[in-house]
Order: sequence, then structure tokens, then C-alpha cells
Amino acid sequence: MAMTDDNLRRDDPEGDAAANGPAPSSGAPDSGPETAPESEPASGGDAFLDAIRDIPRLSSDEDPVRGRAAGSAAPALTRLGAVAQGCGSGLLTALALPMLLVSMGAGFYTWGPVMLAGFSLLLAFSTSGMWAGKRTTLVISLSILSGIVFLLYTWWSFIPAAGWMLTPLGDFRILYIRFAPQLVVFAILVLGVTHLGSLFYWARLQALSRRGLVVWGILVVGVIVFAVLFHVRQQAQREDWLTDQRDEWRAGALTDGRVVLGSNVNITLGNSFLNMEDEDDPRFDERMAELFAVQESGARVIRLTTASDVWLETENPLLFDDDEISDEQLALQRVFQADYLDALGAQPGTHIVLSDSAHSPYLIIQANDDGEMSWREFTELHRDRVQTYAAMFNANPDYANLELYAYEVISSPSAYAVESGVDEPEDDDARLRAWVIHTNDLVEIVRAENNQVLVGVSIEIGNDFDLDYYEALLDPASIGEGELALDYDFISFRIYQPQGIDLMEELFEEYGDPADYGKQVWITETWYGACLAEQRSMSLDSLWLEAVVAYADQNSTVTAVLPNDSGCYLQEGGTLFSSDIDLDGRTGVWETWQTLVAGYPVPTLTELSGREPLPNLLEQLEELSVPEPPPSPEA
Repeated sequence: MAMTDDNLRRDDPEGDAAANGPAPSSGAPDSGPETAPESEPASGGDAFLDAIRDIPRLSSDEDPVRGRAAGSAAPALTRLGAVAQGCGSGLLTALALPMLLVSMGAGFYTWGPVMLAGFSLLLAFSTSGMWAGKRTTLVISLSILSGIVFLLYTWWSFIPAAGWMLTPLGDFRILYIRFAPQLVVFAILVLGVTHLGSLFYWARLQALSRRGLVVWGILVVGVIVFAVLFHVRQQAQREDWLTDQRDEWRAGALTDGRVVLGSNVNITLGNSFLNMEDEDDPRFDERMAELFAVQESGARVIRLTTASDVWLETENPLLFDDDEISDEQLALQRVFQADYLDALGAQPGTHIVLSDSAHSPYLIIQANDDGEMSWREFTELHRDRVQTYAAMFNANPDYANLELYAYEVISSPSAYAVESGVDEPEDDDARLRAWVIHTNDLVEIVRAENNQVLVGVSIEIGNDFDLDYYEALLDPASIGEGELALDYDFISFRIYQPQGIDLMEELFEEYGDPADYGKQVWITETWYGACLAEQRSMSLDSLWLEAVVAYADQNSTVTAVLPNDSGCYLQEGGTLFSSDIDLDGRTGVWETWQTLVAGYPVPTLTELSGREPLPNLLEQLEELSVPEPPPSPEA
């Protein structure tokens, strides 16, 4: 291929230079002979020096505005903040999920936990962009943190309530610490604000991205909308279910006037008031206010639990480090308990239901220090406790206005090993027989004091041992104890979930209906979930009480319903985890219960038990007309 002159010039720079003539002079003097080019380093030289020669010269860009070198934010702060935000958002998400579980299962609002979980996930996803200095992500992250702060503030009382309700499922003690989530958010906020200042200082804050801002904004709004819609749907489903069940059960009501309506007061004789600090302790006023609310509702059947911690502490102090402090606390406890019982008996016609408490702080401490209590020691202590309280309210002039109506001598047998540190028989069959025989002993003890008092036991539906115990109570012959009389009157259940009624019905179908064995069923504790925080609807609680009473009305087996309001008659959300309590308050659910109780007069013990009272021996002796002795012969 022939090449043109132009092509030759492009390919031959020396030819171009010759063709164009000599280069123009710059006017500078001749610097002398041309310097020889540097020779290449000899092969096999120092490799380290060769590597150093290849490193480019270090440079710093001077900030023309501030007059200092610009660079990235401090690496230590960036790494610390990124780790804090990543781990903190993960922890918040982990806390939000069990809170959501509680809110769905216990009747609380759901929008808070859903929103907290969503915001925590968004905070986790924004970690990389925030600590890389992206202005858009930084703005969104700080906005999300502000939203989380608002949620934690408005759901303040729900956090420990969720931890308390999740205790049976595992250790959620971190939820008891209300400040735990707040501390996580506070740490992220402090590091984030410091990081923001460093970004401004080092001029490393990247430009705002409108597109990114729109995307993040859509995600945040999406979380809020989803939380609200989920909450509205949940509330509507709950209300529809409760209304339908109530109306269905009301349609089949027997209206025979046999159902007992009462209340719980969450007081344990022999244990409550031990932690009171002085005679002016406000907690005693709170317990009294709860009692007055129950009494003013018209309930005349009131349930208390019983324990023996005070007696044990009197004999051998363990609950308090100092014996002198122990004596002072015991004296205060006796004063408070006496005042409480006086107020309880001030309402004429009050009937009390005693329930043995499986939980004993004293016995737990003793088990940790000295080992578990033997089965023989426990049964002796338990028999003494039941006999003492049965005698305490039997023709006692100090409690003349208090009639012992029923005694729940065992509260879930499976609970005593853990809650009282009891060393039960290891063999399952031997353990079951031991509990059935012990139950028979306790029933006979109460019968010996007052044959009219209704005697029963409580069952935990979800516990396998309690289910075996339930079956053995109905048919002692199934465990080789057919000769036992087992003259008890009722089996009680605690129903805190809508599913609890279905589980109870399934229990009757699979293991036997107490009515077929001449036994009653009592619902000794019930509520729609648990009234432990204000983030709930009192209208749903009212619907639940109406539905449970309607269920008892149409079920010939159920003869008693005793709600456990946890202070929700005083104020919305109850009093257990509240720091500000309205002692004179009354809620809508209290009004509902007052209306229900008014339509259910308390049946007499003879009507419920079918047993006539045994004649009192002392009264018989007084009524006997003893003839005068004949005169002596000496007279």
C-alpha cells in the first residue's frame, strides 16, 4: 500500500522536525552540554529500595477555605459508631419481636411494637451510608432515631410488662429494665451527632440525594402505614370475635342463677406487705384503693392467696440480712395485714376464697442456701398452712364478717418444685400418686374445720404433669388409688387468652368432664390477656368479661368467674407497672363488671355444695337442758 507524504510525516517525527526547520530559540542561554540520561538500576539490586522508589510522593490537599488539610473523619469514631448502630438496631429489633408477640397474644395495641421493629430494621440498613458520610442516609437515620425515642416514651410502661409476661418462655430480664432500649438509642444518637460534627469539620459530608431521600421517605412512611393498618385490623378482628362469642353464648344461657361472680385482689396473706418500708408506705394505700374498687363494684366473693413466709421468717430469718430489720418488717407486715383484713370485713356479707400460693420467696432462698425441701417436710408445712388458714376464718370473732366460701388448697402442682424449692419423688408415677394422696389429706383438713366450705385445686392447662394430675383426680383408680374418697368440689382454671376456653373444652373431651364426676369448674382468674400497661383498649376488656360470664351461663359445669383486674378498675393499664396511680379512679371496665355483678346474687354454700352444715358441738351443749342433780342424802 502506497503511503502519502502526510502519513510519512506522522510516522516519522524526526522527519517532521527536519521538514519544518530548526526549532525556534527560547532566548535562554545555552546551559552547556546535554545531560546524559540516567542509567537503569542494575539488575539484582536492593529490592527494598526499589519498592520505596516506586511509592508516589505523599501529598495533602490544602483546604482553601479553612486553611487546613481535608481528610476523612476519625476512623476510630466511624468504626465505633457503625458497630454501635448495627448492634444497637439489631438489639432493638430483637426486643421489638417479643413485644409484638405479647401485644398480639395479651390484648395490647400492636402499632407500637410493629413500628419499633420496622424502624429498627431501617436503622440497621442505613448503617453503612450514615457512617460513610452520606447526607441523605444521615438525615434519615437521625429521623428514625427520633421516631424510636418517641415510641419508647409512649410505650414506657409496656416494656417491663412484656418482660413479665414472657417469663414462662425464657429469660427476658432485659425488658424489665425500662432504660435498656433508651440507653441503646442514646448511645447511637450521641455517636451520630458527634459523627455529624466531624463530617462538617473535615468537609466530608456528601451531597444530598433527592432520589435517595424519596426512596428512604417511602420506606419510613410505609412502615408507619403498615403498623397503623395492622393495628386497626387486629383491633377489628378482636372486637368481632368477642362480640360474636358473647352473643352466641348469651343465646344459650341457662339463667339458673348458679354462677358466682367475684374478684381477685392480688394479696397474699403471710407474704404481702413484707417489703413495706414504713407505716406511711404509699403501696399500702394503692392496695387498699384496689380493694375499695372491688367492693364498690358489688363483688362479695373476693379471692386472696395464702403463704407461710411470715411464720418461717419469724422462726429463722432469711429474707433480711439483719435480724433486727427482719423483726421490724415482720411487725409492719402484721399491722398492714390486720388493717387490710379489717377493711375487707367492713363490707357486710363478704365471702372470701383462699388459694394456696405455690410461690414462696423464703423457701426459694432456703433451697438455694441449704438445698431443696424434702417431700415429707413440704407436706407437713403445707398441711399446717392449710389448717391454720381454714381455722383462721372459721367462727373467729376477729373476722366475724368474713365467711370462708372456698379454699383452693393446691395451685398447679407442677409449680411447687420450682416456686417453693420442693424435692419431689423422681419417678413420675410415684410423684403423681404422692400429689393425689396429699390432695386428699388437704381436703380432709378443710372438711374437719368446716364441712360446708367448697374445696378445690387449680390446673395449668399447658402443663403435662398437671394434665395427668387432672385425670387422676377424676379417676383415682387409674393410678391405683381407687380407695381414696377425694371429696373435693371444684377444679379451677386460669383463662387469660381467648384460646384458653377452647383448650379447656378440649381437655374436657379428652380427659373427662368434671360435671360427669359431680365436680364443678371455676374460672378463678381471667382477663383479656393481662391489664399491665395502658397501651390497650378497655372496651375489649369489657367485652371479654361479658363473654366469659356468658360462657359460664351457658355451660352447666362452670359455676364461678373471678376476674383479675390488676388495678384496671382504678385506671387504664392497671397499677402493677405504673408510677402514678389515681387512688379514686374508676374505669369503663369497672362499670361493666359492676353491671354484671348486680345481676348475679351470691348463692349460699348450701346451694352450691349441697351439704348441710354440721351442728356445732358447743351450741348443742348450750341448748341441752341438763336436769338438776338430786339432793344428797345428807341434805
